Amino acid sequence: MRNCRRMESLGTLNARIFVFVLERVPAAENGWTWTFRERPDGPAQVVAAAPLTVDPGAAVVLTLGSVGRRILVTLTDAEPARMAALLARIEREVPASPSDPADIVLALEDPFLAANGRAGVALLPPSATRFFPKLPDAVRFDEEVFVVSAVVFLAADEVALAREHGLAGLGERFRVAGRNIVDMPSGRVPQLRRNIGNVFQDYKLLLNKTVFENVAFAQEVIGKPKHVIRQQVPAVLDLVGLAGKEERFPHQLSGGEQQRVSVARAFVNRPLIL
Repeated sequence: MRNCRRMESLGTLNARIFVFVLERVPAAENGWTWTFRERPDGPAQVVAAAPLTVDPGAAVVLTLGSVGRRILVTLTDAEPARMAALLARIEREVPASPSDPADIVLALEDPFLAANGRAGVALLPPSATRFFPKLPDAVRFDEEVFVVSAVVFLAADEVALAREHGLAGLGERFRVAGRNIVDMPSGRVPQLRRNIGNVFQDYKLLLNKTVFENVAFAQEVIGKPKHVIRQQVPAVLDLVGLAGKEERFPHQLSGGEQQRVSVARAFVNRPLIL
């Protein structure tokens, strides 16, 4: 049984937990909550969600400590109500106590997860991930202490790997450009981004700059010397078939040519991932 309701109908403690998390996650200040009961006469579980301000198509979903004194938090671009039901189930199956380990792996048989290539979850302290840098691993409200767990959904082979070697064994699976993105410090993220070239669907060309200047801009922002820029930009423009059009502006190009400028700009720094 489940109901969707607004935040103002929450109990005092539930509302405090909801606000506490929203203040530490880039999410909107309002959202929705659902009430779940495993049995009609069972305890009520309240799960909440709010859209992310940095990505309106995604949301943060969290339990509010109704069962077992564990606050589960995850980010998703799936239907929040479906994720809320999953978190309610996880909350029932993994109650928190002072003797529980900080890292937990749980296999879950669920049609929705299976359809999306997932077979379980890992519960991690927020400090062990870079997804929730402002959330503590535990929080006290009055006399109650709540464990805070970031929920990461795993594929079947990742569940097996974590069970055999512990969650540390998953480190190699969460690598982008050779770097572990789960426990990467926030200060290292800009360096990682330099190794990822992005080609935008709408190109994102600078309309007041020439073809040469658009591509050169990607090198200028990371401090490449001018003599390197003068050498590498013409080479990459030749690679994408734009040699001889360096001085044209975006409005003087066809749509396909504009796209090739975007590709050249993404590739000029030779990223590990395009």
